Formats: sequence, C-alpha cells, structure tokens
Amino acid sequence: VVEQSDGYKLIRHIGAGIAGPLWSAEGPAGRAAMRRFSSSAPQGGEEWIAERTHFIQAGKQAIKFKHPRVVEVLEVIDDESDAWIASEFVELETLDAALKRGRLPADRVTAIVRTLAMTLDQAHRSNLVHGDLKPSCIFVDAAGQVRISDFAISPLARRNSRGEMDAAGIHPYLTPEHLI
Repeated sequence: VVEQSDGYKLIRHIGAGIAGPLWSAEGPAGRAAMRRFSSSAPQGGEEWIAERTHFIQAGKQAIKFKHPRVVEVLEVIDDESDAWIASEFVELETLDAALKRGRLPADRVTAIVRTLAMTLDQAHRSNLVHGDLKPSCIFVDAAGQVRISDFAISPLARRNSRGEMDAAGIHPYLTPEHLI
C-alpha cells in the first residue's frame, strides 16, 4: 500500500501521462483508477494554478457525462495540498496494446470505429470533447466491447489565463476540437 487519501487506498502505480501519474486504488465503491495532478511549473505560480484549475475543471466536466462506452469519472478530489480524479477501473486491454500485437481484422476495426464515432457524437451533444483521443485511451476486448477513457484530461479544459488553448506538451498535432 502506497498511501491513503480521501477514502481511497492507493495500491500500485500503473502509468503516467501529461495529466499526472495513475494509480490503482481501493475506494468506497471498489477498485478505482486515481489520476493525481502533476505539473512541471513551479508550485503556486500562475501557470501551476492555471493547470491545476484546468485539471479540476476537466474532471468536473467529465463527471457529469454518463455513457456505457465511457470510463466513468467517480469523483474529483480538490484539497489545498493535492488534486485527484477518481475513475472507474477498467480491466480491458488498450487498443494501443492490441495493435502492438499486430493488425486487427477489418470487421473488428469497423466495429471499434463505429462505436467510437457514436460515443463521441453523444459526448459532443453533451458539450464534452475528448481532445486527446488516441489508442492508449481506448479499451477493447475480443468481443468488440469498447470503452473510452481520459475525458477528464481533455485539452479543451486546458486554457491559459487569457482563455486561449494551451496545446504545449500535448502532441505535435492538434485535433479539430482544439479549434473550438
């Protein structure tokens, strides 16, 4: 056990990304994935405060959206010393891992893309944009089940103090959602 905080007992570090480290945890409703806010900006500075605000804001946007094909955000924890986003823990393999094993059959790719398109359409109708969709954010199984994760770190919520999109450090490309 690594740490205990706000009813979640962190079990092990399972990954990291631009929004911070990811942990598996046990929480009030069972197993959860916990993303901890992280920033390379000096703590307490304007950039750090803006990034932390965006992290929390994105979590609060995502917690409102419930869809069977989206990994559910369970809770946003915001206290003076730390910020976390608790999400449902998904046991499925990422599309990234599946693709590293080899090409997928065309019918499976078609099913995955169709499900992604319909799910993203529903999210967009609810004014929620992923903004960072990539194979490591898509969970799949052999039966064709698809789940999208990380809406809670949407770059749409990453705006600088002037309200402009801050795409620095995200990717060398921009999705159409960044133009909104």
